[in-house]
Amino acid sequence: NPKSTPNAVAVNRDNDLIYVFGTINEVRTTEVRGKVYQINPPIGVECLVFDKQGRQQNTLKLENLLTVSGAKIEFGKLFVADISNKIISIFNAETGELESSITNGLRTCCGILDFSITPNKEILVANLGAFRVQAFDFNGEFKYAFGRRGPGINDFQGCCNPVNVAFASNGGILTIEKDPTRIKLFSKDGARQITGIDELVHGCHFIPAIIDSKNNLFLASPHAGIVKCVPGKAAAAMDARIASAR
Repeated sequence: NPKSTPNAVAVNRDNDLIYVFGTINEVRTTEVRGKVYQINPPIGVECLVFDKQGRQQNTLKLENLLTVSGAKIEFGKLFVADISNKIISIFNAETGELESSITNGLRTCCGILDFSITPNKEILVANLGAFRVQAFDFNGEFKYAFGRRGPGINDFQGCCNPVNVAFASNGGILTIEKDPTRIKLFSKDGARQITGIDELVHGCHFIPAIIDSKNNLFLASPHAGIVKCVPGKAAAAMDARIASAR
């Protein structure tokens, strides 16, 4: 019997448990210029843990959160993005104990705050309001950053970008920009754009994306369905083959 409407999910691949997150809202009344309004501000987050058969196994009380825009589980840790507090919090995935947070300079925009976890234990954050990708360790300490606002291949353009970031197994970092859609692979030699991708969203909207173990990139679009992008084996040849479910 959840107290909230689910709005994010994460899977613990170590034990196949499914974590379902929901923002808890409180009904309040407020008066503005003599008129009474009802508001529903967020006051916290609940996390229900289920097995593959849908049986609830646990309920985690996650401190320091108002909302959840995305969550991931890696290395026994639960990473949660909170757009209201502009933080990414790191919890023990089993107990829900808060271990650390990333709070420095995260500039959310359009209700978007995406991140990715690398095999070498880095948290890559698509800090779209700052037009940068930033990397942090699991203690929330800053490590490095790249990108700036601009039209160039190494820059991020539009009102706020990138909206998504993913780590490729060849060591490159994939970034996704919206309006116009641009998919780029960053390596030590700079950025290369993956060509042949249609416009996936219009305006300031999130583009969900995930990369598999073979470096295939899957993106979600409200009008094009699921788009599969295959960059190819050579980072120098970035022509993309697109398959979309329309």
